[in-house]
Amino acid sequence: TGAELDAHVVVRRRDFGLHAQLHVGAGEVVALMGPSGAGKSTLLSAIAGLTRLSGGHVRIGGHEVASAARHAHLRPALRGAVLLGQNARLLPHLSARENVAFGLRARGVSRKLAVAEADDWLWRVGLPGSGDHTPAELSGGQQQRIAVARALATAPRVLLLDEPLTALDPETAADVRAMLHE
Repeated sequence: TGAELDAHVVVRRRDFGLHAQLHVGAGEVVALMGPSGAGKSTLLSAIAGLTRLSGGHVRIGGHEVASAARHAHLRPALRGAVLLGQNARLLPHLSARENVAFGLRARGVSRKLAVAEADDWLWRVGLPGSGDHTPAELSGGQQQRIAVARALATAPRVLLLDEPLTALDPETAADVRAMLHE
């Protein structure tokens, strides 16, 4: 994370309950491990704001972005946290370049600067020259690298990774892992 993360996440569903506490200092990297169904993805989804809390709170950089007690829930786009999962979730009607530029444009970056940044990120993930292609014209691994570029282009304060490299071949995964580390 680039910002301190303090989370006390309680999520209750009919047949599932999650109660987890997590404190991650700025610049720290934490790995969550556990069996399938343990709640790892639910925890990340709650931090990102995609799942509402039943109890607890989420603070990013000292700012409360969710609180069950206060019924506060800041929209995911405003939290400064990005969740990157196994599914690229690209917008099918946009080109690779437009998908990467999407988050920047949503934050008010000019089209010209967003396009230049998008092209830079496409180069960084090993896809120079692919900007005009739609997701349907790209392999699953290429789509996932575009999703990584889109996530990083927005310079999130907290980057949440839920197995985003599983669709990549080992060599590409190693390259993307090194870029994420950097």
